[in-house]
Amino acid sequence: MGGLVTIAPVAFAAFAKGKPLTEVQQQCRKHLSLTHPDDTLARVCDNYVQLIHGLLTRKEGDDPRALLVNAAAAIGLDLPKLAKVGAKSDTAVVGGIFSPACYIDGSYPAILFFAYKYADAVKDGLCSNCNVGGDNVHRGSVLGIILGLMNPNVTHSDGELGPFFPQLLSHQAIEGEVSQFVASIF
Repeated sequence: MGGLVTIAPVAFAAFAKGKPLTEVQQQCRKHLSLTHPDDTLARVCDNYVQLIHGLLTRKEGDDPRALLVNAAAAIGLDLPKLAKVGAKSDTAVVGGIFSPACYIDGSYPAILFFAYKYADAVKDGLCSNCNVGGDNVHRGSVLGIILGLMNPNVTHSDGELGPFFPQLLSHQAIEGEVSQFVASIF
């Protein structure tokens, strides 16, 4: 799972420069292979980049859950059925069906599950990911990207997420780096 953490910034920069999806997927695979040369992970990376692209380019009013369902179906996962299993307890899915560990065969489906279940509740989704344990940091990094793209009007200064960002030790430096990155690609 850790290999996917740095994929989103690479994809964002490439998409901002107008590169087509297939070229961005190739670039992200190349980046991934520097630390995680694995064919299974590379296929998941393609799926993740395609999901990012879909979320970035969707039309206003389109339900982002449809993109999650498509991403899940591409890896053989019935997301609405999985959401029914996890309706009362996230640990019925993460810890029950899928391992909470870092292995991609469980962690990526877990991310898609959390994003689907908590599509309209960013804070709840991020907290639920933390609460199931395991490799929640890497999962949370990727989940945060997906939930953020699904909810572009939720910001770190907004009431729902406001208390979290300022608690980071280096939040001002992080905000400066993000601003500088965004300014350099847009």
